[in-house]
Amino acid sequence: MSKIKLSLTALTNVGLIRTNNEDNFIVCQDLTTDNWFVPQEGSEPFELGEKGSMMVVADGMGGMNAGEVASDIAVKTVKEFFAPDKLTQEITANTTAIHTYMKQVVIEADNRIKRRSASDTATEGMGTTIVMAWAIGEDVHIAWCGDSRAYSYHPNSGLRQLSKDHSYVQELVDAGKLLPELAFDHPDSNIITSSLGDLSKPAAPDVITCHLHEGEVILLCSDGLCGMLRDSEMQQVLDAYYPDLGQCKKNLIEGALTAGGHDNVTLTMLKVVKAGAKMPLQKEDQPVTSSGEKKTLEGVKNPNKKKNIVIGGFIVLLLVIIGILSVKLFLSKPLEDGEQTDLAVTDTLTHNDTAAQELSETPMDKKESAPKEDTEVKKKLKEIVASQKKTEEGEINKKPNENLTPVPKPVEDAIEKTEKGNDTTSKK
Repeated sequence: MSKIKLSLTALTNVGLIRTNNEDNFIVCQDLTTDNWFVPQEGSEPFELGEKGSMMVVADGMGGMNAGEVASDIAVKTVKEFFAPDKLTQEITANTTAIHTYMKQVVIEADNRIKRRSASDTATEGMGTTIVMAWAIGEDVHIAWCGDSRAYSYHPNSGLRQLSKDHSYVQELVDAGKLLPELAFDHPDSNIITSSLGDLSKPAAPDVITCHLHEGEVILLCSDGLCGMLRDSEMQQVLDAYYPDLGQCKKNLIEGALTAGGHDNVTLTMLKVVKAGAKMPLQKEDQPVTSSGEKKTLEGVKNPNKKKNIVIGGFIVLLLVIIGILSVKLFLSKPLEDGEQTDLAVTDTLTHNDTAAQELSETPMDKKESAPKEDTEVKKKLKEIVASQKKTEEGEINKKPNENLTPVPKPVEDAIEKTEKGNDTTSKK
């Protein structure tokens, strides 16, 4: 299998509001040489070395120079622990060993920041986020603590968020108390729940692993970018300027500044120029966490998905309307001759009370009832009454000594009322 070829680039900007840049970043295209540098427009494609390549972004917090100090300590700690002599075969042996080592590096950076803050009152309360991407073999391993993000972009699958923010707003989303689409505009989006330098608790980094695909771009950024541009807006820039990393980088920064530039803006980008995997990222190709579980990707979905849902909903609505109209048409269809409810009345009349009730509900109350049909109904009802009287007279002859119940006459009364009604209707 041919070796993977990559290209790197990075850029930072102080923004339009801040007077100092508290962000820091470093990149190394070949960890076997310990050559850390910043490509201006995007490095020429290079073969991925045995120990891989590294990108780091840290977003300092604390004001004045304190945030800058914290982010500087973070990136320098990574640089120290990823020196060629530190990356032994035991560390790079498998995914579990890599995840363990990356977590240890982040935790060590956290401890160093806390020690510095305790010994220097000028930096008291400083802290930083961190996100790092280690491309080695055919995979990229991503560790983070805070709300600096890692994204994957491919022209065929769009932009997808790989990391999950350690923030109050993300916790609301995870708990189902906030819709994901409302997270960007939430007023408390700047509250971080885990970071380096937090004296109230130790850093709790997360690590995931993703397979690299040809044409894919791995993007790391501070919230000066993803906090100013929505994922859909970032994707529009990448769609427009891909595959030129230099133009993508510049226009993403420009987009953040145009949106307000309220914070420092920093990003690093790694493009897979050549890889064994030709296909773009698929839905089932999810990042693997330290526990071996697959992590659900977030971010921009298929742009046609919403359109398809709308079209599908319209079709369903149209079918429902057609169904309702069909039922109404069927119910409004006039009955053919001989399809009246006489038979049903005859079948259900088992005693006089029921017969009277059925009679009161027959079409004879309606002006459109035919005189011929009324006569037939009356004839049948008279036969029923006569039959009922004969039966009861027979019972009286058989059992003369028993208490007898008088024969009710609601049917006869109903017939008389019906006859009067028919006379009145015909007059109208």
